[in-house]
Amino acid sequence: MEFKEAVREYCIQEGRRIWFKKNDNVRMRAVCKDENCGWLVYAANNTENNYWQIKMFNDDHTCARETKNRLANMKWLAGKLVKKLRKYLNLRHCEAAQYFKTKCDLELSKCSLTRALGDARAVVYGDAAAQYGMVRDYGLTLLRSNPGSTVTVGVIPQPNPDDEPIFEKMYICLDACKKGFLAGCRPLIGLDGTFLKTQHGGQILSTIGQDANNHIYVIAYAIVPIENTENWRWFLELLHQDLGDYKQNKLCFISDMQKGLIHAVKEVFPGVHHRFCVWHLWKNFNKQWKDLQLRGLLWECARCTSQDGFLESIKKIERVNKEAWEYLNKWPRHSWSRAFFSNAPKIDNICNNACEVFNSRIKEARAKPIITLLEEVRLYAMRSIARNKVKLNSNTGILPMRWLLLLLRLLLQRLQLSNLQLLMVVKPALSQKPPPKFNLKPVLPPPVRPPKLPPKRKSCKQEKATPGSSFQAATSPSAPIPPAITQPTTLPLAHPMQGASQGTVTRLFNFMKFVPNPGFRPLRNKK
Repeated sequence: MEFKEAVREYCIQEGRRIWFKKNDNVRMRAVCKDENCGWLVYAANNTENNYWQIKMFNDDHTCARETKNRLANMKWLAGKLVKKLRKYLNLRHCEAAQYFKTKCDLELSKCSLTRALGDARAVVYGDAAAQYGMVRDYGLTLLRSNPGSTVTVGVIPQPNPDDEPIFEKMYICLDACKKGFLAGCRPLIGLDGTFLKTQHGGQILSTIGQDANNHIYVIAYAIVPIENTENWRWFLELLHQDLGDYKQNKLCFISDMQKGLIHAVKEVFPGVHHRFCVWHLWKNFNKQWKDLQLRGLLWECARCTSQDGFLESIKKIERVNKEAWEYLNKWPRHSWSRAFFSNAPKIDNICNNACEVFNSRIKEARAKPIITLLEEVRLYAMRSIARNKVKLNSNTGILPMRWLLLLLRLLLQRLQLSNLQLLMVVKPALSQKPPPKFNLKPVLPPPVRPPKLPPKRKSCKQEKATPGSSFQAATSPSAPIPPAITQPTTLPLAHPMQGASQGTVTRLFNFMKFVPNPGFRPLRNKK
């Protein structure tokens, strides 16, 4: 009844509790629940004109306003949330609670709001149980629109052949993603799985790669009931059929210690290089040993690029804690340290960040029905590829500009001043025209930073006789060099910055400029 719903809406906005004393097809009377309050509304049905007419209305509340109102039932809440969900498809529980708090000053219980939000999602997204019946139609649509793709649906047959089978799992690998990975992506594949937030449960398994610009690249994904060795083996066998010979393509896998994943990789890809995510290894390590020194040594072992450096770092862990050393020795060294990585895949990732990024991107989609989830994953994969393609179309040259700047920064940090002739070899190869020559003045070496604890001063008279402190001479760019530290005259040598551009000289000068640490104070004279 429209009149009843109008009274409900009015009382919720006013924050008052009422009850319908008389409610039938002829008349309706609503009064306030507080006996001392005289609020009243009475309406009757006008049969001649077929409309409801208010006969009596006393809009004078003497009771206090309340933030909890039973008039805001689940049906009313779901009707409000449907309009909100159609505008904001990824509306969260906390956002819905904040909306009712600011709009109607209502404090709702978590259970009632969760049920209302579920009913609203069923109206907007569709029934979650009914979408499982359209999985085969969705797979046929994908094969029709993406020829060459792989779509496999697994079902559980019923004892009665007339009954419909129950959905078990589904695997999807689009043809464009498969060809794009084999054509131009790095040979490192990240494996990971995460749970679904629907009432039917399940897990989504994914394989994520990286393109030449380190952008994540979706290869294949699957929906399975649970995460175990059997489902991982089924998923990896289909992935092996799509990607071909892993030895010829020199593929490498990286994952965390998922349930049954390690054994499945050994069975489907025997002898393949399988890395473990050091971040997950560190989290498990941190549960037993919370020493900051051990945490730093673990990352030092993982980042070591030489076997001698790894052995030196692992011996430090052994001296600090014998049990922690034994725990790390359980895992094969070629799975978590760069010093023992295989040389076939030219990539040194030690963390499975690509899969973590993908899981965070589909975090909100995991709470939606299965067809909506699969469609959002497909759209995300297509849009990311198209977005990266547009970015690269505007690039001209050998390397993107951000990688060129990063390379130059690393060279300036790692090379000493005497080895900067290498820049004169790299620079002409990257530019078409030879760089202009500049008449550059000799570049002074960086000043030596004073120690943290200054030496003990002998007397105030000696300080007064000194024209300036060492810190002031170091920080002032135009300060003259004392004659005591002048270098002896030697044979003229070729200047290391000869032939470099003015921008390179400026960045090198700024890099070598002395910058005091936070909290550092120069020496001062006593009065």
